[in-house]
Amino acid sequence: MNNDLYLFPKHFRIKKVNKLISDSLLKKECVDTNAFLLINKQFPNIYIVNSSIKCFLENFRKPNSIENVVKQFEKAILQKEESDDIIKNFFCQMIDRNFLISVNETVNPKVKFDKNQLKNFKITYVLQKNQVITTAIALDTQLNEKVILKFLTTDSNSKNSNKIQFFRQEFEIMEKIGSHPLIRSLKSFDKNKNLAVMEYINGRNLKELILIGKLKMKHKLYLAYQVIESLSVLHEKKIIHGDVHIGQFLVEPNLNIKLIDFGMSAMYLENNVVTSSVRGGVCHYIEPENISDSAFSYTKDYIPCFYVDIYRLGIVLYFLIYEKFPFDSFSWKRLSKRIGSTEPDFESSIRDELVPAFVIEIIRKSLSKNPEMRFQSATKVFAFFDKAYTEIDKETA
Repeated sequence: MNNDLYLFPKHFRIKKVNKLISDSLLKKECVDTNAFLLINKQFPNIYIVNSSIKCFLENFRKPNSIENVVKQFEKAILQKEESDDIIKNFFCQMIDRNFLISVNETVNPKVKFDKNQLKNFKITYVLQKNQVITTAIALDTQLNEKVILKFLTTDSNSKNSNKIQFFRQEFEIMEKIGSHPLIRSLKSFDKNKNLAVMEYINGRNLKELILIGKLKMKHKLYLAYQVIESLSVLHEKKIIHGDVHIGQFLVEPNLNIKLIDFGMSAMYLENNVVTSSVRGGVCHYIEPENISDSAFSYTKDYIPCFYVDIYRLGIVLYFLIYEKFPFDSFSWKRLSKRIGSTEPDFESSIRDELVPAFVIEIIRKSLSKNPEMRFQSATKVFAFFDKAYTEIDKETA
């Protein structure tokens, strides 16, 4: 790691969670009372971070180098080699998410691209960038509307054919999905320019809405219905999402959901062969049959399949209903053991509202330790949910 100076931008604010989230949510252990909200004032994003991340980022309120920060943190960790790896890997993630920027860059990071690549588009905010791919909000100057752009950087555009194919696969899958009101639409994809233009969604992350919104059960069921239906659309077309988690769903002001991000997706071909074995996943969502407790990693025989999507769908539904994860720990080793050997608790009510029995049944089956005991696909989950949900509507009509 070099000695370049980095900065934690001023447009990020950090607020104590218990000043913004109700006591009832905190008492239900939806959020750690020592957690903080990281708020991006330039774009409506809110992140929940613990005190260690807060401390780490605030070391960069004035220009600082990663080497200086590592020296400060390694004293608190017994093994220096372990601290170096942990902090430096985390540091790279912070740069990818634009939480830290080089002092040589503007607040909105510079992006390398061919002049003709983004013709007719004006970038207004870079959402994420790495050495290969950039994702940004832009203005389509011809249509005068906001869009999401995803493109290969100039440096990577001609060097690695595998990376180019991996990049293109996401949009080939989106083309196969086609237009659907619950899924982010692909407006165009130019293979010559390696440029994808996607629908801009005026919404917020589902997790943020759950933790701050104090949703009633009827609203949670409406959201759950859409979450399941959106994934069922993929499974009907023999597409595995591959990276299902609550951050993959954006919620519009009218509570309509959009499923986004198909970068880890794969398609079933003949004889159930999949087009990709890329391993997507967020730690709380990794299924027990593929988890390793030695590190944040998968077992070697990981294969994308519907059973993986179903398990992660179960985690999303559990969080949506109960406002917390079924398995949790700040230690990866403890978390992986809980995922592999413990069963989740299913309370019959939350904030004095009953949790419908059919919802508990769906989540319990989806989170089965044995993959073959889960629903075979999201299409099956949706059929089950739709029937029970329709009956509730008839009773309340």
